[in-house]
Amino acid sequence: MAKTLERKSIPEFIEDVKDEYSPETAKIVGDEAAKIEPGQHHLQYERAIYIAIMPDDSSSIAGMNELKRDNTQDVIDGHNMMIDALKGSREARYILFKTHYLNSDTPLNNWVPLDKAVRMTRDNFKPSGGTPLYDKTLSLLTSVIYEKNEAEKRGQQARWAILLITDGDDTSSKATADKVKIILDDMRANEELLPNCEPDNTRAGSIALAGIEDRETDPNAGAYFEQIAYSMGIGWLLHVNRMNPTEMRRAFNTFSVKVTG
Repeated sequence: MAKTLERKSIPEFIEDVKDEYSPETAKIVGDEAAKIEPGQHHLQYERAIYIAIMPDDSSSIAGMNELKRDNTQDVIDGHNMMIDALKGSREARYILFKTHYLNSDTPLNNWVPLDKAVRMTRDNFKPSGGTPLYDKTLSLLTSVIYEKNEAEKRGQQARWAILLITDGDDTSSKATADKVKIILDDMRANEELLPNCEPDNTRAGSIALAGIEDRETDPNAGAYFEQIAYSMGIGWLLHVNRMNPTEMRRAFNTFSVKVTG
């Protein structure tokens, strides 16, 4: 069973958030706090890099789309290539890695060192659900804020990066895009969020959205994903053609290279 944030530590965490962010962000993060599962690994270095990926595991990834294109293996390959790329980076020893599917309450990787990262396979990635993009992005941002704060309390410099992957708009969240934007706008105002990546920055992070586009059926697919990203306060968009597996791998590689330099 997932070990969620202990009840006694929630008020302390919320007070930290109140000191750093707006009342609106504190309320949103407070509502999410009890749902998150804290990381169990703490690196013994002067700094830490928290890198998270949230793959879309909706049924449309598995071929329930207009083009009947199954992107399951494309996402698996991109994720695993990203782990390999990060392992080969000069920042590898500082990285704690998280993989959290959109339709799961339990992460596949929960802030683990790269040598402990579980690779995606068709046994542990079976796309079949909806697209709760906003709900799960809020949970992931709350997890990032919590881990970052805990690292700073241990005297570590902490930066972060998130890659969201989706092939469509939100279909099943209770939350709305503007809640995500409130948090990101606050982080941007605090100089904790960059439009892209600056690997030399030791405390700011970045968030990217990789949109898997049906360009053959919708010539305006790129603008569609730009609107989704904009509504969430995300300025870094990676375009992926559903029919081109190479573009999926390129998007993962671009992200990993950008966040590690």
